Amino acid sequence: MLNENWEIARERLEAFWEGEIIDRPCLQVYVDGDSTVAELSEAPRRYWTDPPTFFRIERQRYLRKTYLGEAFAVLYPLCGGIPAMLGAKRVYSPDTIWSEPCASTLGDVDLSAFSLDHPVVQRMSAMVRYCAERGAGECFVGFPPMGNAGDSLAKLRGYAGLCTDVCDELDTVIAVDAQITQIWKTLYDLFYGVINEHLEGSAGWLPTWHPRRSALIEFDFGGMISPDHFRRFLPHLLERANHVERSIYHLDGPDALIHLDTLLSLAEFDAIQWEPGAGSGDILSWLPVMHRIQDAGKGLYVGYHGYEPGEAMALLEELRPEGLMIPVKARNENEGRRFLQQVRERF
Repeated sequence: MLNENWEIARERLEAFWEGEIIDRPCLQVYVDGDSTVAELSEAPRRYWTDPPTFFRIERQRYLRKTYLGEAFAVLYPLCGGIPAMLGAKRVYSPDTIWSEPCASTLGDVDLSAFSLDHPVVQRMSAMVRYCAERGAGECFVGFPPMGNAGDSLAKLRGYAGLCTDVCDELDTVIAVDAQITQIWKTLYDLFYGVINEHLEGSAGWLPTWHPRRSALIEFDFGGMISPDHFRRFLPHLLERANHVERSIYHLDGPDALIHLDTLLSLAEFDAIQWEPGAGSGDILSWLPVMHRIQDAGKGLYVGYHGYEPGEAMALLEELRPEGLMIPVKARNENEGRRFLQQVRERF
């Protein structure tokens, strides 16, 4: 890994999953390099779909960053997914891929064509294998999109359309989501095997590495529905969590907090990632939410995009260190190392 102290870093990452610490909380300190060097000169579609192009550009990017503490490089091959399998139009940009809704009704969502031989699955496998083989020793490769509960169906129907379906045809929605859950499990096993031919462990786009089977459980659509409707989807979320050894739930935005008590009551989720979202104010204003997560005995991953060292230190003053992980963005390597030294002195 591009982390000079990976052996101790991995021990701290494992301790995070166990709700413990080795000597201090997990701190993923990133120092960005020269972003102009790896500008996307290729057409976005080629970048996202051609393995050599994707890996070459991503490698340029991660080689120009510095990874301190428990930080490490993760490639996230954002290709494929259930919408692509059903023919949804893909809109490629330099930063992401969007799917345009392609199902006018729930009846148009036909998953019977899914198999491991499906061309989309084969392309996903080729991308993951190419990156894992060539990135071994430098980076990790996260799972590609595999079919999140609710969210995959929302991309097919549109979020407004799925909200209407939940009100009018909830049993049908749940039945289709059950199929998507089985696809998720099948794809997880496939990609875990492909990745572990060359790399040890698992991670998603969220860099919470675990030495064996772990998963980030996502359900962004959950923030748009009532607690009663949320509970109808819950068995599918738990089925994913029970398919792996460790799981972390992606709690995205204030609208999702209506379900926090339910999530905290479930032993299947080992940790919660709390991401307040853009425009949600200072991260310290959300300390009551983070305290609730920790008081329930869950691990806590704070945000995603990273905090300045001063913000991270303020969080460390307020949060319990066991089972805590905070991403940090330092302006330069010296600042990052000074921050870690200050934390060492505190603990």
